[in-house]
Amino acid sequence: MTSRTWAEDKVAAAQRKYPNANTLNIAAYVAGQEHQRMVRAVHRLKRAVDSPDGNYNLGYRRACLDVLAALARGRGKGGK
Repeated sequence: MTSRTWAEDKVAAAQRKYPNANTLNIAAYVAGQEHQRMVRAVHRLKRAVDSPDGNYNLGYRRACLDVLAALARGRGKGGK
């Protein structure tokens, strides 16, 4: 899959899964899935940074926290 078609392929898969849903709802569903995927990826990186054997510096940990805060905004969990 090329980087240009991944979103189209995900929407097509969601349309097959929910054939009676409208396109806007399908797009919202796919966007929500991608958001969850990104939050999980950042949490995994944060755990690696926090591990005692990790050779990461404080900048990586701060970057993880900043990304998580940005992803939480607008959902009632983050800052301004």
